[in-house]
Amino acid sequence: MGMDLILICFAALACLSSGLVFSASFLQLKGRTETIGALQFGGALLLITAAGAMGLVSLGRPEMFLGALAHPGTGIFFELIGTLLLCFGAVCWLIAFWRDSSETILKFFAVFAAAGAVCLLFGVGRSFVMPWRETLNSWLVVPLFFIFALEAAAFAYAAAERAIDKEFQSGNPALIFSLVGALCLGGYLMQIMYSSSNDGKEAALSVLTGEPAVVFWCGVVVIGLMVPAVLACRKLGKIPFRNAAGLLAAVIGSASFQTILLVIGTASWQFFKR
Repeated sequence: MGMDLILICFAALACLSSGLVFSASFLQLKGRTETIGALQFGGALLLITAAGAMGLVSLGRPEMFLGALAHPGTGIFFELIGTLLLCFGAVCWLIAFWRDSSETILKFFAVFAAAGAVCLLFGVGRSFVMPWRETLNSWLVVPLFFIFALEAAAFAYAAAERAIDKEFQSGNPALIFSLVGALCLGGYLMQIMYSSSNDGKEAALSVLTGEPAVVFWCGVVVIGLMVPAVLACRKLGKIPFRNAAGLLAAVIGSASFQTILLVIGTASWQFFKR
C-alpha cells in the first residue's frame, strides 16, 4: 500500500503542477507578465520537485531513474524528460522575470515549461498503457490525466485573472474538459468490458459496482468531473473559494483515477478474495 500511495501522490502532484504551468504559460502568452504568474511557476516548481522525489522513492534506488534514459518510449522516460524540461523552463522563467527580461524571452521559457508539462502528463498516462494486461490495454488512459491537469489549469487561470482584476468574469473551459473526460472514461470502461478476456469484464464491473466503486463514483466521476463542470458555470463566478474548490476537485479526481488504475490492474480474482 505504501508504494501505491507514492504513485497516487505522484500523479496528483504531476497534474497539479502541470495545471499551474499551463495557467501561468497562457497568462504569459497573452502578454500578462504578472507576479501571480511567478507565484504559479514557483508553486509548480516546488510541487514537481516533491513529485520527483516521490518518483525516486518509488524506484527504491535513485540510480535506476537515470536508467530510464536507456529506454525511450516508456512511461518513466517521458516522466523524467518532462520533469527536467518543466523544472528547467520554470527556473529560467523565474530568473528572466526577476531580471526583468523581454517579453519574448519570458514567452519562450513559458512555452518550454508547458512542453515539459505535456511530456510529463503523457508519461504518467503512458505508464499505465500495458498491451499485455487486458485491463490496461487502452490509450484512453492517457488523455484523462491531461483532462484533470487542464481542469486545474482552468481554475488556476481564473484565480490569476481575479487576482489581477477583481471584476473579472469569463466562461470557464473546465466544463468542456469535464465532458471530454467523461467520454474518455466511458470509452475506456467500455473497451475493457467488451474485451476478449473475462478479466477485463470482471474488473470493469467491479469498478462500477464492487469495492472500488466508492472511489470511482465519488472520487473520479462526482468530484473529478462533475464538480469542476458545475463550478465552471458563469453564474457561480462570484462564489467565494470557487476556483480553489475547482482546483482541489481536479487534484482529487486525478488521485482517484490513479487509484482505480492501480486497482483495476490487479488480478481479477483479488476483487472477490474473502
